[in-house]
Amino acid sequence: MTHREAGPLQDATEDLLAQMLPVVLARMRRASARLESCSRAFAKEGEGRGARGAAALEEVQAQSEALGWILGVLACAAGDDLLLARREPYGVALVADVMGEVLAADGRALEPDATLFPDVAPRLEDGWRLPWAIGLLLRRAARSLPAGAPVRWRFERGSLRSTLLLVGARPDGTAPLLCELEALLPGAEARIEDEGFGMAFPAEWFGSTAGGLRT
Repeated sequence: MTHREAGPLQDATEDLLAQMLPVVLARMRRASARLESCSRAFAKEGEGRGARGAAALEEVQAQSEALGWILGVLACAAGDDLLLARREPYGVALVADVMGEVLAADGRALEPDATLFPDVAPRLEDGWRLPWAIGLLLRRAARSLPAGAPVRWRFERGSLRSTLLLVGARPDGTAPLLCELEALLPGAEARIEDEGFGMAFPAEWFGSTAGGLRT
């Protein structure tokens, strides 16, 4: 997203980077401290710690890998492709979860929570772009709502297209960003409706699970 004139997408990207990066870095620091603590305890107690210690280490490692992927998304959004071909099936949920923490700091809730966002299909090219675009939509929705109002979303699956709608979000001034998101994600279509705004995506961009749970 570099080497182009400033526009709604670049402005929204810079805004979202500024909001998400502190949250991701703080989570990485906590995960690093927890990993070090678990490693020390596991080394001290050895086999006596058993499967519980190993499970704790695996959990922290998984969290660290997920945070590394999110950091890669931020780098890609800033113009540096650190993810290369790496795919993350829970990418939308991971980005939305960070956005949920950003919203909470502003006194808002994300309803429903991030775990219900659909998984990304493994064959989707540039797998970071779809989660990032949805993060941008969540941020834009929050900026359109009254202070403290929750960001409500609804995902409707269809045979050909699936639609994310930000319920109650005011569309004023949103059209230019939606148009640039259509260019970022060829095949996606902007939606501005009486209920709010959002985007429709090819149904095959999403897996049949949400947060790892069959839908």
